[in-house]
Amino acid sequence: MRRLAVLVAIPALLAVVLGAPVPSAAAGGGSEARIFWTDANWWGTAKAELGTANADGTKARALVRAEAGPPGAHQTGYVAVDPQGRYVYWARQSPDTGIRRIRMDGTGEDWVITTGSPFGVAVSSSRVYWTDDVASTIARSRIDGSHETTLVTGLGVPDSYIASPHDIAIDEAGGKLYWTATALNVIQRSNLDGTGVETIATTQSPMGIGLDLVHGNVYWATGCIYRVPLAGGTPATVLCTGLPVIDVAVDGDAGELYWTQVDDQAHTGEIRRAHLDGSAVELLLSKGLAYPWGIAVANVKVQPPAPSRNPVAPPAPETSAAPTPRSDSDGVDIMLLALLLGALAGGFVSLTRRGARVLP
Repeated sequence: MRRLAVLVAIPALLAVVLGAPVPSAAAGGGSEARIFWTDANWWGTAKAELGTANADGTKARALVRAEAGPPGAHQTGYVAVDPQGRYVYWARQSPDTGIRRIRMDGTGEDWVITTGSPFGVAVSSSRVYWTDDVASTIARSRIDGSHETTLVTGLGVPDSYIASPHDIAIDEAGGKLYWTATALNVIQRSNLDGTGVETIATTQSPMGIGLDLVHGNVYWATGCIYRVPLAGGTPATVLCTGLPVIDVAVDGDAGELYWTQVDDQAHTGEIRRAHLDGSAVELLLSKGLAYPWGIAVANVKVQPPAPSRNPVAPPAPETSAAPTPRSDSDGVDIMLLALLLGALAGGFVSLTRRGARVLP
C-alpha cells in the first residue's frame, strides 16, 4: 500500500515542480436559471412567439418563431415550465386555441390541449392546469392532455368584457393552486383538486401571477406589481414602472423578480427584473419584442461541453532572446527535480526491501 502511495504521488509532485497542471475529473453538467416568455404580437412585429434567454437577458433566442401576419393575427397567453425542466408549455389564443409545449432545445413541439380557451397555464410533475377566460373556469388534465377535468367554475362576471380568470400558479408541495380572478378583482387559491376556494387578497383587475415559495409570498401584476403572503393579507406595493405590467415571475432562491411590460403608444415591450423588494431595476430585453405577455423563470440542466475532436495545437515557444520568468528559474527547478527524484527513488527502494523481508 505504501509503495502504491509513493507511485501515485510521483506524478503530482512532478507537476508541482514543473508547473504542469494536475489532472482532475471532468466537469459535470449543472443547472442555470433561464427566462421564457410569450409574445402576444398585437402589433405584428414580434420575432418570437416563444422565446428564451439567460437570466440576465443574454443569449436570447426564439424557441418558436413568430408567424407573419397582420397585427393581432397571432396571439399567445401565459407560459410555464414543468418541474423536471424538460418542456415549456404556453397558451395559444389565436389563430388556434389551446396549450402547446416544446422541449428546451426547441424540438418536439406539439399540442397538449386543443379544447376551450386556455389562457393561464401551470404544470406539476404529473398534470397541466389552466384557466379558461371564456368559460371562466379552471381545469386540469394529465401531463399528456388526457382526462380533462373542470375544477373551479364561476370566476367571471356575466356580460363583462374583462377576461377572467387570467393566470394561474401552482405550489405542488403545499397542495395549492393560486390564480387571478380578474373580473372579480381578487386573488384566490384552492386545493389542487379545486376544493376549498378562498380569497387571499382584493386588488383591481389582477393579471399575471407568480409565487415565491422560498419566502412565502404571492406576486401579481395589475399595472404595478403587488405581493401578499401565501395565506393572504393586505397587499403591499412592490414597484410601479410607469408602464402597464402584464406578468410576473419569481426566482426566490436568487432573490429576483421578473416581469413583462408594454407601451401601447410606442407599440413596444420590455422584459425587466429587480430585487424582490423592487429595488435595482434593470432592463433585460426589448429588441424583437412587440407585446411580451407571459414570463417564467426556471433552473434548467446544462450539459457539459463535448470534448473537441480537433484540439488546438499548443503555441510555438518564444523565440525572443530576452529571458522569461520561467527561464530565470530553470536552474532551481532542475536542482529541485533532481533532489526530489533522488528522495523518491531512495524511498521506493527502501519500501521494496522492507516488502521483500516479509515475503515468504
